Amino acid sequence: MVNAAKNQELPIISRLEERFGDKFLHLASLKDYTSAGVGGRSDYLVIAETAGDLIDAAQIAIATDCPYLVLGAGHGVLVSDVGFPGLTIIDRAKEVSFEIGHSQMLIGSGITNNELVNTAAEKGLGGAEFLAAVPGTLGGAVVTGAGWGGKTIHSLLREVVMFLPGQDPQVVSVLPEQIVGQPFSSKIKVDHKFPPIILSVRLQLTQLAREEILKRLFEVRKRRNVDGCLGHVFTSSLADFLRKRDLKLPSGHGLSLNRKDPDLIVKAGSILLGRGKEKIDAQATRAFINQLKQLSLDDDEPLKERLRFVGHWVGGEEAEG
Repeated sequence: MVNAAKNQELPIISRLEERFGDKFLHLASLKDYTSAGVGGRSDYLVIAETAGDLIDAAQIAIATDCPYLVLGAGHGVLVSDVGFPGLTIIDRAKEVSFEIGHSQMLIGSGITNNELVNTAAEKGLGGAEFLAAVPGTLGGAVVTGAGWGGKTIHSLLREVVMFLPGQDPQVVSVLPEQIVGQPFSSKIKVDHKFPPIILSVRLQLTQLAREEILKRLFEVRKRRNVDGCLGHVFTSSLADFLRKRDLKLPSGHGLSLNRKDPDLIVKAGSILLGRGKEKIDAQATRAFINQLKQLSLDDDEPLKERLRFVGHWVGGEEAEG
């Protein structure tokens, strides 16, 4: 006999299975979908490969009163060991179209920044090479106002197409000035039960010789390697903070600074405890981040988190979901 709790689950499970088939997972581990490589399970998970997939997944969640979380490449987010109590939508929407005469690209939000600059280079469109130094996806970059070398994604925006949930869900076209916020942020708020979803982005680029674009990409990638990194954890420079105060990172958490860009925190995967290695969990990673914050409490400008925390955390710390 099926109990009441399982009966309540059946509508969303059956709807997601019918709509997404093998792109739907029940009780999926989120550590496989984030750069941190830690975190618990999501009640439900779907892989969205088109803008239509993103909208349908969100509408199913809304219709069944199930919170949803949208992840791209999973950079800049830390999921608790408990996981996320709802639907996780993995954004893999990578449709691309060009308006070469206007040097513009209309791009799906799930494309990685590396894929974006490579695709643009093939068409002789430059100006976005700095994004090769930004881990994650285009959608994530827009939400966080990501950038590198004094340039940000917001400087290239011409249009953002979004799904807005609510009593009357709709797809809208948004101008840059409507979403551009403070550095390392935007006016797009994702810490809601049913957050807005970026579907696609129109970028204004510049026609350049492919050889020049590839040269620029080589220089960016030579100066910064973002492989295996958790991302920028703080809005200010962690490396500068430590250097000015002659401080070292707290030890024992299996985390270190990226050699090429010491503002990026790298996950080692395990730490030495006792006689053997123990895997790092999300709680230990957050404890490490809290230790760094403690070091800055007496500073004129204490370290401020840029990382998103998702799920329930021991100690009652705030997070989404």
